[in-house]
Amino acid sequence: MKTLAIDRFEGEYGICQDLDTKEIVRCKKNSLPPEAEEGDVLVYRDGSIIVDRELTQKRRAQIQKLVDELWE
Repeated sequence: MKTLAIDRFEGEYGICQDLDTKEIVRCKKNSLPPEAEEGDVLVYRDGSIIVDRELTQKRRAQIQKLVDELWE
């Protein structure tokens, strides 16, 4: 299963990071789910791209923990 995290949007592209290879990938906005936002984790399932809310929440919690540790 391929997983991407949306870093940001630039014009008609979503700039994503492949969470397995760490490669930066440009995805056309119109190929992404309409509800997709910066920070969301996307997965390919059954030939389509969906936002995985569970993985998104886990990733946000991990990032928040790292930020909190920096300021301790």
